[in-house]
Amino acid sequence: NNLKQIGLGFHNYESANGKLIPGGRDGRPAGQPNQSCCNWNDQNAVSSNAAGQMDNRDGFNWRYYLLPYIEQENIFRLTSRAELYASPVKTFFCPTRRGPEVINGGTRCDYNGNAGSTFDNGTPTDGSAGGANTFNGLVVRTNVAGVTIVGITDGASNTLLVAEKWLHPQRRATTAFSGQDGGDGSVRSVKYSVDPVVWSAVCTRNGGEANTNLD
Repeated sequence: NNLKQIGLGFHNYESANGKLIPGGRDGRPAGQPNQSCCNWNDQNAVSSNAAGQMDNRDGFNWRYYLLPYIEQENIFRLTSRAELYASPVKTFFCPTRRGPEVINGGTRCDYNGNAGSTFDNGTPTDGSAGGANTFNGLVVRTNVAGVTIVGITDGASNTLLVAEKWLHPQRRATTAFSGQDGGDGSVRSVKYSVDPVVWSAVCTRNGGEANTNLD
């Protein structure tokens, strides 16, 4: 059900904005010294929040921008970044793994977006290589052209959108497999024994594969 709601939220966002939700990026707002790792950092966040103003969140990832589309507008509009980080969202936690929780002042998510099978540069800054045709997944960097439903030339129902991520039990407090495809909100279970070539094909939106068999 969580993956179903996430998928529908992505579709509603795409209908409203003309593209799928981006995956976030490293860096800082214009006018501030750029950083190549490892998050989006507005240097004025503390002072802005203290003045009752929201900091710049242009580089935040898909989980933040999905919030208004899964009935979490109140969290999306929190002025304080610290309060935002400490607000767990039930939809982002696999119910068979754990309940919503806050760890060291921050919440977590058991799901990841599909960035594709190619990734030129691990630090998505303004100067990094690549573009919309290089990043062949559905959840791409904020600073490259966004992906539309019609841009999924392999077929939305054949392409992975979001999946539950593997998590080592011993790392539960630091950071079964199922996936949501980019089509009509359908959720499918995928065996751990899936052929790696097939899995890679499912993770690309424009590789020329169609009707890929995940069984």
